[in-house]
Amino acid sequence: MHTFRWCFVATALLMVAGCRSKTDVTEVTDVDVGVISEDGAVIDVISQYGPPGGEVEVTVDLPPPPSPSPSIKTFSIKFSIEGEGRIEVVPLREVYEVGSQIVLVASSNEGFYFEAWTGALSGNENPIEVIVDRNLEIGARFVPLPPPLPGRQPPTVDLKINGANGPLNLEVGAAVSLQWISQEADNLIASGEWNGPRPATGQETFGPLAVGVYVFKLTAVNPVGSAMDAVIVTVKEPEPPPSPPPPPPTVVLKVNQSDGPVIIEGTETIHLSWASVNATELIASGEWSGQQSTSGNRVLGPFAAGSHLFVLMAFGAGGTAVDTVTVTVLPSLEIVTVSFSPPEDDDYCYAVGEAVSIIVQTNRNGEVHYLLADSTVVGTLFVEGDVATFTHRFPFPIDPVPPYEGQSFFWPEERDSLPYLKAVITCVR
Repeated sequence: MHTFRWCFVATALLMVAGCRSKTDVTEVTDVDVGVISEDGAVIDVISQYGPPGGEVEVTVDLPPPPSPSPSIKTFSIKFSIEGEGRIEVVPLREVYEVGSQIVLVASSNEGFYFEAWTGALSGNENPIEVIVDRNLEIGARFVPLPPPLPGRQPPTVDLKINGANGPLNLEVGAAVSLQWISQEADNLIASGEWNGPRPATGQETFGPLAVGVYVFKLTAVNPVGSAMDAVIVTVKEPEPPPSPPPPPPTVVLKVNQSDGPVIIEGTETIHLSWASVNATELIASGEWSGQQSTSGNRVLGPFAAGSHLFVLMAFGAGGTAVDTVTVTVLPSLEIVTVSFSPPEDDDYCYAVGEAVSIIVQTNRNGEVHYLLADSTVVGTLFVEGDVATFTHRFPFPIDPVPPYEGQSFFWPEERDSLPYLKAVITCVR
């Protein structure tokens, strides 16, 4: 509950402190009470009564301010070294989320040994697990080894896992092989994930290991000093295998059921058919265009004489593919001339039974049909090099109606509806 003071001057209502909304104001009687938003606009008048002037206290309920959105806290760790050595951190990151668990291993250089942790940690447990719940400053103190006793040297120990000094990253279910060797050690003590005395040299196998972080530590001791070696093993779930790449698309385009090249006459149409696999989109280009269905057929044409390229490209998750067909359109076959050899002129008249060469010239290579008027013979003549010659021998007896006319009619193949060319022999003796 919050109390605000309202002042009345004549009919004006002034507000000393604002309300959040009209529902925040409790009911008040016998006074003019207005609810004014934070930008000064009048929202409502709850009651009206009472003389101008004076003042009244209004008690309102204000909602609590919104809670800040939750966020994950992160902290950093600052490390320091006294003497000669190093600190290994698993896992090593720039910042850690609150509650993160890490493992620290202090490793001394030659001629030094680890004495104690400093800063946020104390004691000489090594390795040591740390829970990150704030910004931390952690140090490691390394001190020189004491001078050796006459005839004795400080001990040394070397521990390896799977032939490596670590740290190691393995998949769940893996087994590890520990190998170690020491010198000048009166006692060799294992700790961490294994424990108890060990011989001066040896090999052991552990596993299978579950998900987690494992620290294997081995300490060598004699009257002169001590030495420690440790290996950290992190075991994780196996990475899922990568998804296989999507298969590439394929597309097949045919013209008149042929892969091409295709040759057609100038007035013909063509039938396109196509099919695709693993394609999500097909785009046509060249002599046709636009998006096409993943399979289908169309009839196009006729086309102008010349070469025409039809292209169909397929797109899919696995890439692209393309197929093309070339169509060559020939000009319409036309007969240019029909002539005879020997040539018929005013001084020459063909004899019955004489062999006459009939010469046909067209605008291009092709086949023409012919019909001889003096018989019922219908044939096909292939014109090559734009000229064809064939020989016809006029029959006997002669047609009784003079003059004898031997007529030959020619027209291009499948062009029966077009005008034909007629050649006429007018003199036969």
